Amino acid sequence: MEGSLKSAFVVGRSDAVGGTLTDMVAIADDNVQAELWIGVADKLPRMMRAVYPKDPAKNRYETEFSNWRLNGRINPNAFASARALKAPRMDFKNPDTEAPAKP
Repeated sequence: MEGSLKSAFVVGRSDAVGGTLTDMVAIADDNVQAELWIGVADKLPRMMRAVYPKDPAKNRYETEFSNWRLNGRINPNAFASARALKAPRMDFKNPDTEAPAKP
């Protein structure tokens, strides 16, 4: 959104998300309009609501973030997958390199 942002402003303060004091921020570009609630004390996102004006269904999306556990220990096996370990390996090319010429 950084390059396409059309509007961004602070709406004000709220304690509507779990009783946590937040700064409410509204942002928009041509594809999305969103509201974000960011914790005043900890600067962590608490909630986000988004609407996509070009979406024919006109759905509204809302995500609430809670129970932040920063700097916690994570078991390395939490991200292990036996199926992934058996999958064939693929070479990845740097996306910044020039594409090969078409035949």
